[in-house]
Amino acid sequence: MSGLPSGMKEQTLADYDANEARGFDQNMINNLLMNEQAKQGAAALLTGQEQISNPVGYTSAAMQGNQSIMNAPLQTPGIGGLLGGIASGVISKLPTF
Repeated sequence: MSGLPSGMKEQTLADYDANEARGFDQNMINNLLMNEQAKQGAAALLTGQEQISNPVGYTSAAMQGNQSIMNAPLQTPGIGGLLGGIASGVISKLPTF
């Protein structure tokens, strides 16, 4: 480098160092972006799991079923229903062989 104009060596080394620093910075930015994408992907998965395990849907379905039972008209069993209930109770108490 002795045959080059004055300051050429210093400028070349400064340019090299600047390029190294830019490459390092770009790698850091890429790593931070990938980390952020991983966090967002995990949050999206957790949100999906939260929606799956949310008991509100099951609770509302149970409440609707309960409400339909409670609003059903009450019916009194006739003599056939009474005799059938007694007969099934007696049969369920008989010992099995």
